[in-house]
Amino acid sequence: MKTHSYLAQSRNGVYYARFIVPKSLRVSGDLRREIRVSTATKDPRDAAARARALRVLLDQMFYSGALCSRDPFDDADMKTIFESPYMVQAQYLHAYQYWIPLVSAFTGARIGEVSQLHIADVIEIID
Repeated sequence: MKTHSYLAQSRNGVYYARFIVPKSLRVSGDLRREIRVSTATKDPRDAAARARALRVLLDQMFYSGALCSRDPFDDADMKTIFESPYMVQAQYLHAYQYWIPLVSAFTGARIGEVSQLHIADVIEIID
């Protein structure tokens, strides 16, 4: 059975989840690029489910402001993004390069959330 790329099986059969530490959070003297956490199971499906839950917890920890602070875009930042030649002159190679920033700006969703949307997830609401 094929496992996910973020899961690794130890020699005793227990699965470990591997998570990449964002570059902005790495300490210069610390060379660790990833965090390995045991899922405490030998079942690959259970390990994948536990790894997803761990990913959510790590993302909350990484981006909650406890470890780093991310300021929201202000009006000048938004103007820089959407008035850039890249957007104005349609220099993008794929449609998602145009739509993901627009949907993210309109909804407040993160890029990762928007990139996982399917056409069926988008509906038109008529007032």
